[in-house]
Amino acid sequence: MLGRSESGLAWMNSEGGPLLLVPGECFSSWGGICPPTDGRQIEATFRWDGADSPACDYDRACDVDGYLALLEIGTGQGLVLGGDPMSTAWWPRVAPDGTGADRGGILIRWFYANSEADVIEAVERVPEAAWVDDGLTLVVGQAPLYLMDSGSPGGELGAFEKLGIHEDHLKIHLPAGRYALATAIVESDAHTSLVLHRLKPISNATTIDPTE
Repeated sequence: MLGRSESGLAWMNSEGGPLLLVPGECFSSWGGICPPTDGRQIEATFRWDGADSPACDYDRACDVDGYLALLEIGTGQGLVLGGDPMSTAWWPRVAPDGTGADRGGILIRWFYANSEADVIEAVERVPEAAWVDDGLTLVVGQAPLYLMDSGSPGGELGAFEKLGIHEDHLKIHLPAGRYALATAIVESDAHTSLVLHRLKPISNATTIDPTE
């Protein structure tokens, strides 16, 4: 579920499983906890609905070992936020003059902290040396990105979107292009622990389509 703070940050929480960041062009292909349709076969070790149940997309997300992984979704890809489930917000990186979001942004994962103010202060002080390249590239198309519970079917998200209901996802707007991913583990004091994922543009092109 989505909740907004006094600072204006929107925090997304799952029902206990991983969150998924998926391009809008692909989200309708994500089945969540629903069994696959049209003869689609899914390979996964985890089974949320019991060992004898067919594997679903949510099982694939739960199989992720580590903080990040790209999964095929339809003809595109989505990003799974693995590890412990954490409240997650989007922090856009604006240009030095305070305009635009063409520098990408940071997914802030709140492991623990005394307050959101402490979280923001820690993010603002992250040194460049703290970022570790994940070796992953996320392709962003013309549609927004959606941060959602990986257990939710994308088709339901689309239906809610048409009704103007946005409590089940966080919409993120980025220019079309390819974004390199880097992670920083922040423990600025004994009371603050965060996992940060930076999306940094490596090319921008308005013709990019993540389904191609």
